[in-house]
Amino acid sequence: MISSFTQPKLEKSAALVLKGLNICIKESGSLRNEIFNTPDFWSTIERIHAIPAVSPIVFNLLKAIVEDKALAVTADNYEYVVGLLNSFANAGGAAAASQQRQQRESNGRKAPAQEKASSRENDGIQRGGDAVYLVYQLTNRVPALISQSHLEKNEAWITYWSPIFSCLRMQCENPHSTIRRRAFSCLQSALQSEQLSASTDRDEGTNKDNVNNIFEEVLFPLIERLLKPE
Repeated sequence: MISSFTQPKLEKSAALVLKGLNICIKESGSLRNEIFNTPDFWSTIERIHAIPAVSPIVFNLLKAIVEDKALAVTADNYEYVVGLLNSFANAGGAAAASQQRQQRESNGRKAPAQEKASSRENDGIQRGGDAVYLVYQLTNRVPALISQSHLEKNEAWITYWSPIFSCLRMQCENPHSTIRRRAFSCLQSALQSEQLSASTDRDEGTNKDNVNNIFEEVLFPLIERLLKPE
């Protein structure tokens, strides 16, 4: 099993592993669905997503899963998808911090190696912003996932909405201004979305719980962080 590879072995063979996976999931079918819903698949790409040489490939694969018209995002892989997108957004912030540090150290002069590193970091920042928007796009899947869930309504609401809100709230504090602004915009859109309204129970008690969750998990922590002195 690929997931049992040691980290050095997996990193060395990452490009070949991704090539094989792409062949397996190229066509719709039972094999593709099984792979997308297998924890080993997500464990593998999580372990290699930060490798510079394959990070763009992993991100494009993740983007294709989120945007898949065959609804590749399911209850079985939803948490993995949100978590990995959040990791890409965090990596974008880390790339921005690294870029700023290099600029200070070089006093504005860039050697060829620094130019290459800067280009790679710019790509990482771009992926970070795109990852935030893909998290927002998952709001389109949430109502269906909740309706298909066997969980209690309030528990299902928390299971599928909380990861989105938690990720967007976290990225509102991202070190890079572009990613931060994207996160604020997406958070606002998610809170005002028809999808959130449609999946919010009409029962007064349950609806009150859902509203409380938004304030306690998203708005209050974000306001507290924004008001905190630097």
